[in-house]
Amino acid sequence: MKKTFINSIGNIFARREFELTTPVTGACVSIIADRHSYLRDKCLKINNDGTDANWLVGGSFLKFKLYCDGNLIGIGPFRAQNDNAYVRHTFILPDLTPGKHVISLIFRGEKYGINIESEQLDINIDSNWKVLNVNDLYRPICYEFPHITGYYKGDIGPGEYFEHLDGNKLPQNWQSCSFDDSNWQNAGIADFDIEIEDAPYNYELYYRKPVSKRKTPDGRWICDFGTEMIGSISLAGEKADFAELRLGEEMLDENRVRFQTRSLNCYQEMWRFKNKGQKLEHFGLRIFRYAEICGMENEPEIEQLCIHAPFNDDDSCMKSGIEALDRIYELCKRTIKHCNMDMYTDCFSRERICYEADSYITMRTDFAVSGDTRTAARSMEFLINHQTWPVEWKQMILPILDRYLMHTADFALLKRNWNTLVNDCSYQQLMQKGIIYDFPRKHIFDWPYHELRNFDRDAQSFAIPNFLNYAGLKILEKWAPYAEQDAEPYRNLANEAFEAFQQLYFDKGKKLYRDGINSENCSMHSNLWALWCNAVPAEYQNEIAKFISVCGPQCSLYTVQFYLDVLFKYGYEKQALDILINDSDRSWLSMLESGLTLTAEYWEKNNSMAHPWGSCPANIIVEHLFGLKPTSPGWKTYEYKISPLLKNAELKLKTPNGIINIK
Repeated sequence: MKKTFINSIGNIFARREFELTTPVTGACVSIIADRHSYLRDKCLKINNDGTDANWLVGGSFLKFKLYCDGNLIGIGPFRAQNDNAYVRHTFILPDLTPGKHVISLIFRGEKYGINIESEQLDINIDSNWKVLNVNDLYRPICYEFPHITGYYKGDIGPGEYFEHLDGNKLPQNWQSCSFDDSNWQNAGIADFDIEIEDAPYNYELYYRKPVSKRKTPDGRWICDFGTEMIGSISLAGEKADFAELRLGEEMLDENRVRFQTRSLNCYQEMWRFKNKGQKLEHFGLRIFRYAEICGMENEPEIEQLCIHAPFNDDDSCMKSGIEALDRIYELCKRTIKHCNMDMYTDCFSRERICYEADSYITMRTDFAVSGDTRTAARSMEFLINHQTWPVEWKQMILPILDRYLMHTADFALLKRNWNTLVNDCSYQQLMQKGIIYDFPRKHIFDWPYHELRNFDRDAQSFAIPNFLNYAGLKILEKWAPYAEQDAEPYRNLANEAFEAFQQLYFDKGKKLYRDGINSENCSMHSNLWALWCNAVPAEYQNEIAKFISVCGPQCSLYTVQFYLDVLFKYGYEKQALDILINDSDRSWLSMLESGLTLTAEYWEKNNSMAHPWGSCPANIIVEHLFGLKPTSPGWKTYEYKISPLLKNAELKLKTPNGIINIK
């Protein structure tokens, strides 16, 4: 489709005045911006082994901010599902009165620039648009390396660049109708034939003030926004202020923000204000709770611009009768609300990437706390066609699909992706008499690696990815009829694999599964995945489940999702509940007591402190303690059974088929 762009490269201010003779209500503005990176091909391209980095390089997440009469309307774009497409966002403007108005944009152009159109307003791209290059204000643009290491994810500030803003370089009131733009350039325009995707929603945007501000004995201001969120800072200065801004997820001590974060961000910038009351605001996004301001004598006028996918707090509510469990549920619910963006993302501090393993847990928890499925749909479609590097992560695509289809009954997605799911999202073509002996990608098993206690990493033909391959075959068998496909080939392959496991991996003396064909070691991890993947004959299931329960959760915050699933499935409810509400260093209560407002990446709380893969308690509570789950696709039918461990428990959950209330 041919579209006209303001074809400016770099960081650009653009504005267009228009006049109305009558009121206009519900005017729509659509925007198409450059994709997230052109000049870092290795961050976007499919690799020779079929994996896709899909990294977002530093400073590249946002390409535009849209304003009307100086008020922020929307930001974007989303990552495209199709690697050749550009995403179009459509925004509804506030009611416009007769008189002069101005549409303004900050955008970051790499190739095409920006397209903006409206059917109701005279603002479509032409030479009447005025532009100003502001690379000297917002530096650097996103195709520059963000750090001396040249690490393409953006070390020391992974995910976002420094923005040392100088108010002397900011045109005063440039977003108002009274601004004189006569010395700005007329926009250079060009037509391009592009493929377009429409965004299914826009981000929720709002400003919030700190819940507290205080001055330290040496004159610095500490601002606490109450909870950690993705966003940016808006700060008003006094005349000739030169302020140092420090942001962080946590406090280093009582009077210092930890701005060099555990996930290797450095949220430290110098801002200069040219006159009293001048406001400066980040272009890019960070994730933080605290702000420390050095160099301001008077109390700062500061706000956080918050951004996340649409979320309705009233979609879910849970009371368990156990105060600790209620607190943990709210922690997980808040994590989903504050971390969901255009799709499920590892974390916004370090790796702005859509990983399969993260997405599996995030989706389950999302479905347990939210009635909105649009982020899930975008993530599902993207993951099918953009697999990441570990063997076990790619193998999670089919379990994600299974959960997604049971929740949404989105068989259109299933049908259009069936061939890719069969050919690219499993390793069945590598099977030899039921077993895959050599996988083409690196293994991960668990993360971080030190959580792999008593696991034989030198084993050959590892059991875990073979169990996951079996689980994937059973999922393909289950959903093949819904895709109008024959289920028998997947059933036969799964049966062949099941028999091979008992011959090659099962230690009859120990009655446990070995880590690999040549190994004598029977780790908790291998046996956990054997049970979770339903690869164990009925006569051995209870004994292996007992072994798992005795081992305890010797695993990461990621794998504990599957550990708890197995405990609940095989009757260890009390032990599972104790794990959920224990207050050791390896617990969710420990996160809360440490001051975290979102779930962490590791038990040790020494990396990302806003990592939704740590949010499994919410889905465990809903699915296991309340026993609520769909029994047919799209929640046409469902079941629930409240655990006797809960007293006076209540649950409300919005599903695609309506609201469910349980007491």
